[in-house]
Amino acid sequence: MLDYFLTHQPPGTHSSHSFFLWNPDFFRAFMVLISIAFVTAPGLSASTNDPNVNDSISAEEQTIIDDVHKVASETLFDTAEWFDSFFDDTRYDAELNKSRAKLKLSTKITDDGDIDISPRFQWRIHLPKISRKTNLILFGSEDDDDDFGSGTNDSPSDEDRSRDDFGAAIQQFFKIGEKYNISGTFGLSSSAVYTGLRYRYYLDLGPWQSRIVERLRYYTDDGWENTLSLDLERHISSNWLFRSTASLNWYENEDGLPYDLSFNFYRFISERRALALEWYNSFETRPTHELADIQLQFRYRQRLHRKWLLYEIKPRVNFREENDRDPEFSLYFILEAKFGREEGKRIRNVFHF
Repeated sequence: MLDYFLTHQPPGTHSSHSFFLWNPDFFRAFMVLISIAFVTAPGLSASTNDPNVNDSISAEEQTIIDDVHKVASETLFDTAEWFDSFFDDTRYDAELNKSRAKLKLSTKITDDGDIDISPRFQWRIHLPKISRKTNLILFGSEDDDDDFGSGTNDSPSDEDRSRDDFGAAIQQFFKIGEKYNISGTFGLSSSAVYTGLRYRYYLDLGPWQSRIVERLRYYTDDGWENTLSLDLERHISSNWLFRSTASLNWYENEDGLPYDLSFNFYRFISERRALALEWYNSFETRPTHELADIQLQFRYRQRLHRKWLLYEIKPRVNFREENDRDPEFSLYFILEAKFGREEGKRIRNVFHF
C-alpha cells in the first residue's frame, strides 16, 4: 500500500506524491526528529530499575503528593457511587467501579512565536446500578470517544476538525464480546447535541494485531459524519512496537472523502520513560486528489515522581501543500494526570494506546 501512495499519480493532479522521493526538507526534518532521540541519550538510557521517586523530594513532600492523589481517586469513586445512589441503595463491589479521570495541560509554541495553552479534561463515571454497560462522560476540549486506550490518531486532519467543546454524554454498550463491542452515545456540548453508534472489532493475525473501528454520528450543527479506521500493529521486540493506521472520513457538509495514513514506532525505555517516532499523511480527494499535509513528530514521555503523573515533549514539523511544502515547526509541552486508571501493559501504560 505504501508503494501505491509513493508512486501512484491520480489523473488530473500534480506530482505531490513524489514529494516523498526527492524533497530534501522532508528527509532533513525527519532525520532531525530521529536525532533528538540520541541527543537525549543520557536521560533515555537510564536503567529500567529507575526509582519512581526523585531523591530531591523530601519524604514529607512525597507523602503529601500521594495523599492528594489518593483523596482525588477516592472522591472520584465516591462520586460515581453517589450518582448510582439515585437508582439503587445497595453498595456495589468496588472492583466493578471502572471510573477514571484524565487531566491534561498542553502548551504549543510555533515557529513564529505564537503560544497556545490548552487545558483538557475527561471524567468517565461507571454507573453499574443503572446498567453494568453504562458510563457517564464529562469532558472539556477532549473527545468523549477517547476511551483511555483507543489509540487516538494524532493526524493533522483530526486536529483541524477537533471540537474544543465542554459537555456531557451517556454511553451505553449494547453488545460486548471477547473481540468486539457495539455502543451508542447521546451527548450535549457547548456547541451541539449529538448521538451516534460505534463498533469496534479486534482481529488476531498471528504476529500482527488489528483493530477496526466504525463510528457514525449526527450533530445538530454539522449534520452526519462517519469515520472508519484500521489499526495494524506488531511488537518488533519486547521494547519496540510498530503501528500503522489508515482512516477514511465522510462529512455531510464537505465534499470528497479525506483519508489519513500513518506509520508509528514506539520505544519503551524503562518503567518511567518511552519515546515515539510518528509519520502522518493526510489526503484530500476534492477538488483534486492530493497529499494535503505531511506531519513528522517525535514524542518523549516520562513519569514525574508518580505513575499517574506524566509529562511529554513533542517537537513537530508539517509540510502542507497549501504552503508549498515549506516546513512549519512547532513544539508541545504536555503535563498529564490520571486518576483511577487500571494498570496495563508497560509500553501501553506509558503512551496510553
